[in-house]
Amino acid sequence: MSDMVECRKCQAKYIPSFVRDYYGGENGQGGLCESCFMREALTKPNPITLENQSHITNVCQPGQGKKTCRYLVMHPPNIFSCAKGSDLQSNIDERVNGMRAQGDNCSGPPDFQ
Repeated sequence: MSDMVECRKCQAKYIPSFVRDYYGGENGQGGLCESCFMREALTKPNPITLENQSHITNVCQPGQGKKTCRYLVMHPPNIFSCAKGSDLQSNIDERVNGMRAQGDNCSGPPDFQ
């Protein structure tokens, strides 16, 4: 089957997701099968919840276009988190040129300097 590709970790043959970005590489080349992808995703740190409103406003700068930190993520119910150093960072970095928020405003967790 021509749609099959090989996992770069375990060499298993798989059909890439329609959202190929998550598996890595264009057309799935050099990507991960779902098992390896999930194993890798679950071993990386999750985004850190931000509770300091002053830091969010002054450093992350939500709503400020290109100045807004690209690692600032929001999830329900209106909770801000920092994705720097998390499993999301590489996906964010790959897409930064197509995003409104392009800042890299601090060192991220744990010090946020």
